[in-house]
Amino acid sequence: MKKETGSKIPEAYWQTEAGQKIAAAMHSDGWDASDCLGSVIDIMDEGIAATKDAVIAGELKKARQQVASARNAYWRASAILRDNVF
Repeated sequence: MKKETGSKIPEAYWQTEAGQKIAAAMHSDGWDASDCLGSVIDIMDEGIAATKDAVIAGELKKARQQVASARNAYWRASAILRDNVF
């Protein structure tokens, strides 16, 4: 069973032109961006693991955290807007 977010946006909104555009962008562009950020995170993890220099590894970890935060922020924004829409 899918957990509902309790979105306050009525289902009818998603049938409007504006709602459909938002849903389409969140579904396609948003999830593509999320996938890309996941790929960046994976590559950064590899780089961190392969880096012997503690200073460089520390900087990579800080940058990785920012990328992960960006992806998580999208997921949170998406959860606010949807229950069963996109």
